[in-house]
Amino acid sequence: MRVEFSVAWARARALVGFDMTDDRKKLWREHHETCAAMHKAWERRGFGFPGPKTPPFPDILRGLACGAKTRAGSPCKRTDLFRNGRCKFHGGLSTGPRSAAGKARARDNLKHQGGGGQSPLATNRDKSGAAKCGT
Repeated sequence: MRVEFSVAWARARALVGFDMTDDRKKLWREHHETCAAMHKAWERRGFGFPGPKTPPFPDILRGLACGAKTRAGSPCKRTDLFRNGRCKFHGGLSTGPRSAAGKARARDNLKHQGGGGQSPLATNRDKSGAAKCGT
């Protein structure tokens, strides 16, 4: 684990003074994957004290911007990035459930959260199925 990160760190030192965003994004992902792997190993050991000593955050990654294309056409300038290298506005939306099992879980969740699995029009009907009037 340390060997992988030291290679990434050497690459980061080579980038000092250059604005190679793609390489910096790769280094960003490698840093977070290394930290996540260390955390998973700590979790497998039962979260014993003290926690894992994670590698320091590389200075070259400080101030790394999101860079997603905004509606105005300019790159996003936010620097509070998630693990995927994007800000909270450009991290990507859920595409929803794709598989039949995922769609069934979503339908079950709707029933449990008060939606009842019915359309909004169905709630405006009485037991006989006739539409309610005037309330």
